[in-house]
Amino acid sequence: MKLHDYLFISVILSLAGLCPGCAVDERTGKPLADALAGGPVRDYASAQADVVAQNCLALQQQGAPDNGSLPDLAGAKQSWLAARAAYDRGVAVFTVVAPDLAFQLDGPFDDSLATSGLRQLERVLFGTPVAPPAEVARLAQALGTAAVFLHTAVPDPNRPVDAASCLGSMAATAAQLATKFDGSISPYAGAALLSIENNLVGLQAMYAILSPLVYSGDAALDEALHNRLQALLAQVRSYASVDSVNDKPALLRQCAELSLALKQVGKVLGLSVTTVNLS
Repeated sequence: MKLHDYLFISVILSLAGLCPGCAVDERTGKPLADALAGGPVRDYASAQADVVAQNCLALQQQGAPDNGSLPDLAGAKQSWLAARAAYDRGVAVFTVVAPDLAFQLDGPFDDSLATSGLRQLERVLFGTPVAPPAEVARLAQALGTAAVFLHTAVPDPNRPVDAASCLGSMAATAAQLATKFDGSISPYAGAALLSIENNLVGLQAMYAILSPLVYSGDAALDEALHNRLQALLAQVRSYASVDSVNDKPALLRQCAELSLALKQVGKVLGLSVTTVNLS
């Protein structure tokens, strides 16, 4: 987080007169939470959108070089992995501020209407055999266009980001982690574990911004959330792949508990939080 973000948080908490263990004032809790969601949290997601766009544009050139040479598949794969990671870090905000772009950017396998997106491109880049150059170029072009739209949409003040919607999306992202342990999110690149890890990294970064406000209202909940995020991330990083996860039911429970804890933040801040449907 940038220095001015820390100063921003310190100033608004001081103005509210909050103290550890004190209930968050209903007159200030929601406005402060919304200010954090629409400010530093959005800024974090905007930085991830920049990374997505940069790598998707690089991938577009690698998939269809201007000089007419053959696609740089090795480079395209690395750009795809970097774009996928950044997308997963920022997705909790992306789905709030730009839900219209989620379909074009994600491209779920199980939807017959999905003709582009990260997962569709994953199939042609990492599948065997690799798809014809024309198909790689088509998908890379479509993804690059969607990524540029995301880059401009996330920081757009005309696309509001409030704390309740942000927390609902964060809770949904945490719940969805459980479905990724079967490897289906990235079966071709074998990047399912990377997707889970970056979802957690993004949630951890976003919650860290909201944390001072939550701590002031419920220090125990704040500590529990930090511990849950840290423990889950450590576990995920200890595995070589989703296939090496021995006790998946335990991880599913932890994901569900993390999701519920994020929803409980809404009560502390006086917000009505509804889990967003990310399917």
